[in-house]
Amino acid sequence: LGVIKMISDEWPDCISAHDSNQNSSLHCACREGRYDVVNYLLEMKTGLVSEKNGDGKLPIELLPEAMWRRDSLECAEAIWRLLVAHPESVCL
Repeated sequence: LGVIKMISDEWPDCISAHDSNQNSSLHCACREGRYDVVNYLLEMKTGLVSEKNGDGKLPIELLPEAMWRRDSLECAEAIWRLLVAHPESVCL
């Protein structure tokens, strides 16, 4: 998280960047089960929760991948609760 904060402090627009499949930084953090990064990104730019990637998926829809990748149901549940706290994230 420290590196992400340092980079976003220097280049604030990087939070809105997308990869070749239109995954936002929030898509990636959800997919990897990074609760700390998800929390930080939502504090910085909550509009990311409603952005779909190139496969038409919202960040919240990538949470099942986090459960398998990190083998951490608790982490995925924490991210789920965080995203649901933002109403725009539940419009699946």
